[in-house]
Amino acid sequence: MFKLIGYISVGGSLFYNNVRDGEFERTSFEQGIQANYSFLTPRHRVFSTVGLVHRNGDGYIDDIVSLENYSGSWAIGYEFLFNKHHSILIESLNYQGWATDDPDFSKPSNEVVLGYRYSFRQLSLEALMVENIRNMDNSADIGFSLGLRFLL
Repeated sequence: MFKLIGYISVGGSLFYNNVRDGEFERTSFEQGIQANYSFLTPRHRVFSTVGLVHRNGDGYIDDIVSLENYSGSWAIGYEFLFNKHHSILIESLNYQGWATDDPDFSKPSNEVVLGYRYSFRQLSLEALMVENIRNMDNSADIGFSLGLRFLL
């Protein structure tokens, strides 16, 4: 018999940006909140998140793009553990459009992540592939990344 474990966590973020001159001149202050839920068994992990960001509505480059005041996102994922060191994962990442007046960046972004994770004690090495689906004009079509995660 195995034990089922569920976790709930909440996080927040603050971001201040002040570029005083040049092509990217801008001042902004963003606040974010995120709620996460994870469900764990010895071989399976399901995780989800939902988030909301508020930003002041100044334009990134005032003459080109205006930003939404609020932006939402959500994600769901699954990880299968072959043993205590090796696992594979799949995630669905979904973001609300972030621009008010750009036809491509005002549409939602939907991405699928496929990956492999090697875990050793408090470290994990990840190799991931991110594929943009549905609206191909608002993020990279495909991306690859290597990551190192550690548990404090």
